[in-house]
Amino acid sequence: MLAKNLRDYLEAIAEIEATWRNKWPNLAPLAWFRGHHRSSWLLEPGLFREPYLVDHSRWEQFLFQEFKGRAVAYLQGSAPQSHWQWLYLMRHHGVPTRLLDWTESSLVALYFSSALGNGVDASGDGCVWVLNEAWLLDQAYYQSGWAATAESILIGDARTHVPVPICPPHITPRISAQRSRFTLHPVTPGAFDRLRERDGGCEALQAVEIPASAKPQISQDLRQAGIAESALFPDLEGLARELANSKPTDRRNEIWT
Repeated sequence: MLAKNLRDYLEAIAEIEATWRNKWPNLAPLAWFRGHHRSSWLLEPGLFREPYLVDHSRWEQFLFQEFKGRAVAYLQGSAPQSHWQWLYLMRHHGVPTRLLDWTESSLVALYFSSALGNGVDASGDGCVWVLNEAWLLDQAYYQSGWAATAESILIGDARTHVPVPICPPHITPRISAQRSRFTLHPVTPGAFDRLRERDGGCEALQAVEIPASAKPQISQDLRQAGIAESALFPDLEGLARELANSKPTDRRNEIWT
């Protein structure tokens, strides 16, 4: 599917969800979204990308221990209370893990596929992946239950399992603002490729292409809808990034007190 503007995009999402309702009438079509600024990017978590891929198990252990030991000095609230919470915090600050970021908001994902400025290369087509979370949960469910399955994948067992969907607690403002969700991936790369080989996999995980030529207008439309850096990154860093991409002709600047 191809979306050249915001209307095309929303219609494409509606079409995908209609396909799900027809194929799985007894399964609620709960969509998760992930925006890629380049459509060629692999649907893999950070640890399965270079330079970490070759020795990802060693990197995983090193990064976790290093972050946990050094991040305490920067925490402005209570420290994470579990291994899971540390992973969520790491991922939302850009540390490579076996977690892959998703969102429940189609517009948030579109922002990440289309955002310009701050040194982002505007060339190249982007895409938004659309995942049927309810279908994935059915595929990921073991007789032992979801929690035991997720824990097994976390410690490195179930090496060729499909990804497990996770709803994280809102331990940071960014997780809340971005309506964040995650998939936890087994230690063997290629989990979504294996998933799409299953019956219904290609329908449950689809991509909406975003042409490079459409990104400037889509980005502007999203800003007008309130999907901007300061909303998705509700801190001084997010505000600074938004201001760096603004224009000095905004007349609201004249009425600050």
